[in-house]
Amino acid sequence: MNLRDITKATLDLDLSASSGVESVFYGEIEPSRVELVLKEPDVFLKASGVKVPENAEIQVSALTRDRLKQSGGAVPARRVVVVVIIFGPIVIVIVVF
Repeated sequence: MNLRDITKATLDLDLSASSGVESVFYGEIEPSRVELVLKEPDVFLKASGVKVPENAEIQVSALTRDRLKQSGGAVPARRVVVVVIIFGPIVIVIVVF
């Protein structure tokens, strides 16, 4: 089971009890694009073709390992999973290292 499968399975469990979830997007990105996702998530969402409601409130969360935090935020060399959850006007972008 790879990171994407683990992430998807975990979020499916968490979201199954939630109401109001309109759509969930899973995608893998190159590590070089992580900074764009964190600093300009709206640009990333448009480029990825994710349909975001107008005037949406975009919240970004990065799930990192201790090693990443200790290294001062350096991006790992492998691919990174991005999950976008849309609850009406609230869009949550989760970056999973």
